[in-house]
Amino acid sequence: MLYYTLFIYLPHWLEGSAGLSKTDAGTINTFSIVLGVILIPVMAMVADKFGSIRVMRYSAFLSAVLILPIFYGMIHGGYYGALFSTSVMVLLLCSYQAPIFASVV
Repeated sequence: MLYYTLFIYLPHWLEGSAGLSKTDAGTINTFSIVLGVILIPVMAMVADKFGSIRVMRYSAFLSAVLILPIFYGMIHGGYYGALFSTSVMVLLLCSYQAPIFASVV
């Protein structure tokens, strides 16, 4: 669900609820995709070091705790608040998505 929210729904939501332009929302979305491509291998290495299940548990817990502050930052932070909040959301997604395949084998 976090993947769909981040990469599919968020650009539209940033335009409507956060008041950003279509260009700014698209730029943030493109940045988040590039950041995700970089963070997935990094978080896979972190999961190899600390354990896949442990990393996934921390990610799930932090996602539940931080989701409301993340959206608050997107609404009230302007462009840079939305960029930072989206980056945190990408980090949480990648820290869960990267080790999931190793943990289900």
